[in-house]
Amino acid sequence: VTFELLKTPYVRSVAQRAGRAEKADDIMGAQDSEFEVDLRPLSDKQAESAQSEIRSLLAQFPGVNFAIKTFLTERIEETLSGYTASVVINIFGNDMDTLDKKAQEIGRILSNIPDSADAGALIL
Repeated sequence: VTFELLKTPYVRSVAQRAGRAEKADDIMGAQDSEFEVDLRPLSDKQAESAQSEIRSLLAQFPGVNFAIKTFLTERIEETLSGYTASVVINIFGNDMDTLDKKAQEIGRILSNIPDSADAGALIL
């Protein structure tokens, strides 16, 4: 992912955090990873192009869910809800295989909603 992001003309640097600290406040699971992408200075039009190109690039990685957010947007969302998404659907049960299949199914359905972005499943 890092190498592909660095190939775009918009990206200056990429840092990745994988897992989480033992006493972290984040709701992320230990299997999650987060990329911090530093962009070159961009005009508004270039920023829109960059976001579109980066979304297309990330969509090429099967089985991986990505969300593109500014640092401030992510922190505000986490502070308000404890979740990092505008809409959250929780499913519960004891059979992890079934939960995973249903979560992926819901993610596919949500991604087909017009103007939706970054729809996917997060297993906690």
